[in-house]
Amino acid sequence: MNTTASTHARHMPPILGLLFDMDGVLFDTERDSVRAIIRIGSEMGFEIPEEFIIQNFGRNMAEESVIYRDFLGPAFDADEFWRRYWVDRNRRYSSGMPVKEGALRLLSFANQRQIPCVLASSSPTDEVRVSLRRAGLEEMFRDVIGGDQFEHSKPEPDIFLIAVKSLGLDAANCLVIEDSLNGLKSGHAAGAQVAFVKDVPDYPEELLQQFCDYAFDSADEIIPLI
Repeated sequence: MNTTASTHARHMPPILGLLFDMDGVLFDTERDSVRAIIRIGSEMGFEIPEEFIIQNFGRNMAEESVIYRDFLGPAFDADEFWRRYWVDRNRRYSSGMPVKEGALRLLSFANQRQIPCVLASSSPTDEVRVSLRRAGLEEMFRDVIGGDQFEHSKPEPDIFLIAVKSLGLDAANCLVIEDSLNGLKSGHAAGAQVAFVKDVPDYPEELLQQFCDYAFDSADEIIPLI
């Protein structure tokens, strides 16, 4: 999949900064996350459908907690659920995060070209930094922004507006790289260029065309744009 038309790319403003999502873009973790959420939910006595989990990819923990409680009922203990989730995740990835090769190639190329990169994830900031540190990638990002810094997470534009501001660039000169629909909507609402990189969710092309400018199978397919 590569819906980038060369004529379209030529008419877009130059890309001067990259705004990376984390799970599903930089790290190959989304499938494990879905399985972990289903398993931990079951251990706590709740059936959490995969479709529901994917639908809420990109939201921060505070908003997800409210949405999950509304869906599962008042007996759902969101604090305990997410505590178990992060303990489980840190145990599974204690020796390092599974980095996507295409994302690493893109990130390395951007660093070589001195194109600044920001990591803008809905996960808690401390957990994001731990993940980057374990993967040896923390120094490759100009800034790290986590979802706990915002009241309103993706699909609202807040996180990417702050990411753009941290680079001192116009939003139109920044490329948001996302794998979730909520992330695509967020980048689009922020006024940035938006690239979809396929991971767990597989969205129809007509939906992608509403919220992104490019669609790829792998993040390194973005390199010719920059």
